[in-house]
Amino acid sequence: MNKEDGYKMHIKIHQLKEMGFNKSQIARRLNISRPTLNKYYDLNTE
Repeated sequence: MNKEDGYKMHIKIHQLKEMGFNKSQIARRLNISRPTLNKYYDLNTE
């Protein structure tokens, strides 16, 4: 995964988080593992 893909993943996770999905639901929806989700979940976009 390159930087652009990582940024896109972070944006998708943040959008789903704002919509009220929990971590398990986000991981299933994006077809990613929980460790991968946790890597991006609390990142700051700045």
